[in-house]
Amino acid sequence: MESRVFVERFVFAALPAAMLILASADNAWALSKQECIQASERGQQLRDDGKLVEANGQFLSCASDSCPKPVADACREELSSLDKKMPSLVLSAKAPSGSDLVQVKVFIDGVAVTDRLDGRAIPVNPGQHKLRFESGGQSVEEQVVALEGEKSRPVRVVFPAASAASSSPTKPAVESPAQESGGGGVPVATYVLGGVALASLGGFAYFGLTGKGEISDLRSTCAPRCNADDVDAAKTKMLVGDVLLGVAVVSAGLATYFVLAPKSAPAVTVGARGTGVFVDGRF
Repeated sequence: MESRVFVERFVFAALPAAMLILASADNAWALSKQECIQASERGQQLRDDGKLVEANGQFLSCASDSCPKPVADACREELSSLDKKMPSLVLSAKAPSGSDLVQVKVFIDGVAVTDRLDGRAIPVNPGQHKLRFESGGQSVEEQVVALEGEKSRPVRVVFPAASAASSSPTKPAVESPAQESGGGGVPVATYVLGGVALASLGGFAYFGLTGKGEISDLRSTCAPRCNADDVDAAKTKMLVGDVLLGVAVVSAGLATYFVLAPKSAPAVTVGARGTGVFVDGRF
């Protein structure tokens, strides 16, 4: 019970810091007037080229409250118009037995769009698309032609019999107690969380310094008429760095807790789930 109280207090203490970091990042990346106009112009060009998904992303940027009102209003109207035109697909896959598969990785035109089928519609551009479903070492391909304005078109595939035995690629978890009742070993969770903290700090250093350097170069060489794509790329790197810093802070704090936890600390389960790693605990 004391362990649970400790973890809850730590999480409630750490979350405000992480949220403050993210909120600061959002404010820092508010678009300038010129960036808002450029996003609107790129969105219109992409829309005219039939790339409605990409155009939607640009109009979302210039629809921000930080943009001039006439530009933001025009971008919001474009978003409403795109929503009516943009087709979407609802993907599903079945095992030979007829049961639904969930852990399925899907590629559309060679780009990974999801690793889990949850029944939600996926927006796509109008036109022909090649879909590839992967599960348990097997793959199934399907060609579709998405029509403008066609919403939630179902696309269903059935995997061959060879995939039945491996339809669920989730790896079994390996359970290890945080500390033996009579020992003093370092909990497995400490290594996992410590590794996450170190990796996140490394990512923060790389993305943060790289993005800051690129912003500095742009300001000294081309501001205020820099290429919008270059500016967006630099801002994205700095934002990723801020997020990784928040992850590192929380992970390091939890790793420290598991080192200092009493012998009655909860058992910790470390394992793989889908394409990620999870840490769970019993109280």
